[in-house]
Amino acid sequence: MFTTAVQVAGNLFVVLGAGYGFAKFEFKGRNQLFMLVLACTMVPWVATIIPLYIMANTFNVVDTYTGLIIPGLVDAMSIFLARNFMTTIPTPLLEAARIDGAGEFKIFRKIVFPVVKPLIAVISIQKLVASWNAFQWPLLIINSDDLRTIPVAIAKFSTQYYDAYDIKMAAACVAIIPVLVIYIACQKYFVEGISLSGIK
Repeated sequence: MFTTAVQVAGNLFVVLGAGYGFAKFEFKGRNQLFMLVLACTMVPWVATIIPLYIMANTFNVVDTYTGLIIPGLVDAMSIFLARNFMTTIPTPLLEAARIDGAGEFKIFRKIVFPVVKPLIAVISIQKLVASWNAFQWPLLIINSDDLRTIPVAIAKFSTQYYDAYDIKMAAACVAIIPVLVIYIACQKYFVEGISLSGIK
């Protein structure tokens, strides 16, 4: 739960800031930097596992929360979605707020944030499910029982000589409950975000 919560919160913080920057600010190299973000979406996750493990080993973060959380902290596809969603916010509205003396943080908090609630729901649920169900990286980076995530813990019910299918199925049913509860709670915003992204 801690790993998932940190990854979802960190992803939202970076993604909303990056999406707002790419959509509403003109700066040198903006298009090239956004193309670099898009290029990150084309690299399969499996292709990055070995370099990530070498880096984690170099920085001595194997079998730590740091090594477990940081590789999944930001999602490039979420930045792409945020940037496309925020381009639909009228720029004259933001400029009017700047003329009235509002700073960028106030503009984001008062104008942008209420508009992007459906986007936040979509990004949060996508990241929540991806982080909650992550298996390959936690299996590789974590050795101690205290840091083991739920999918890896469920897999440990299988041994060389026996597969505890009944326990694994019960654990899988319990593991899906938090994600299901959060999805039901945010379903209104999630559906609205999907529909708006399709229309715009």
